[in-house]
Amino acid sequence: MLPLSLLIAMSGAQETNDHAPVGVPTPGAEAAGASAMPTTRQEGPWFFCPAPGDLPVRNKPLDPLIALDGKPVQTLAEWKTQRRPEILRLAQHYRFGYAPPEHLMEGTPAPEVIISDPMAADGAATWKKLRVYLAPDKEVFVHLDLVTPNQGARPFPTFLGLGSPAGNYEKDKNADWIKYIVSRGYSFASFRAGEGSGIYKYYQPIYQGASVDMGKGVQRPLNEWGHIAVWAWRARRLIDVLRTQADIAPDRIAVVGLSRYGQSALWTAALDERIAMAVIHQGLATFPNCLYQPTEWWTPALRAFEKLPEQLPIDLNCVVATLAPRPVLLSPSRKGAFNCYTESVDAYQRSCAVYELMGLNITAPQDPGHATDGLHGNGPLRLCVRGAGHSVILSDWQRWLDFSDEVMRKPDSRKNP
Repeated sequence: MLPLSLLIAMSGAQETNDHAPVGVPTPGAEAAGASAMPTTRQEGPWFFCPAPGDLPVRNKPLDPLIALDGKPVQTLAEWKTQRRPEILRLAQHYRFGYAPPEHLMEGTPAPEVIISDPMAADGAATWKKLRVYLAPDKEVFVHLDLVTPNQGARPFPTFLGLGSPAGNYEKDKNADWIKYIVSRGYSFASFRAGEGSGIYKYYQPIYQGASVDMGKGVQRPLNEWGHIAVWAWRARRLIDVLRTQADIAPDRIAVVGLSRYGQSALWTAALDERIAMAVIHQGLATFPNCLYQPTEWWTPALRAFEKLPEQLPIDLNCVVATLAPRPVLLSPSRKGAFNCYTESVDAYQRSCAVYELMGLNITAPQDPGHATDGLHGNGPLRLCVRGAGHSVILSDWQRWLDFSDEVMRKPDSRKNP
């Protein structure tokens, strides 16, 4: 097995799979367009990413307004056309991995409603469960749970919960937090992260590129998408469905996630500008802390930076900035494991400059490093701090919806400069 840094130098930015066996023909490869698989890194329109050892050595923290070549971003045009696309490509290549091309979704069957209960939330809401297909046949699917108020002005703004904040019809249809969200005039949608596996066989041709030995006889394609990116891809497919629902305002869909699902919510919003707002709850595990998380969450290429941390060209503080000018709420805890407090404050401070570059008024708290419980700051980028606990509780929803009432219900808050 070749060293990881050399493998990266040999590879192109190939779209990868949902854990396809390396070197084994993938079922349906011809239908997925195997003949279109690039054989060299020069083919195709993607951005070339250097090997880790060839990346510049940093002596300062990563900054969203400092390009890979060290040049500062000085204009909004430079941000839009150069630096923001660069951040997304670096994040795909070195952190998250590559998802399937979306045009291969063509021919996927329409979703089916399998449950419709108009008496959820003690009669205040309708809970629908939809089976959403992810491939051109009906073998691979996820279930989308959707709760909409029975009363109020339609269409409703909606939160799509990834993972832990997500609802479960059998358990949560009358839960207090569901009742609260509905009482505030919001819909709530969710899906289970473990559903929908096996989609690689529909979208990924036979993989013949570089691979990484992950130990215990497991090999993964070098830039294969990790679980964070897989969940983000599924979330985007559910955004497609939500936008077709008559009771859902298509331009007022927010994503929210806790912990690893917060990172996935961030990546979902970074890739999909249809998303109006993002809540990242205790989810900014920056480098090197992310290396202590399960390796399958990330693309294998990230492992090269264990020995080259000063050459890592991307981290989540830069990804947060790509969501500007949309509303973003960074929601850490001050205490406890996985609180992501320091990382959230750093991302907040560095992303403020991008929002200000767009002419948006961001009033930062005087001392964000020692903020008390509650919402802090002004404008579309905020901190939401709580004391402790790696969970989602009712007071979190109260603060998140207060922020959403202010920024997502106002049409002018979502304009792109």
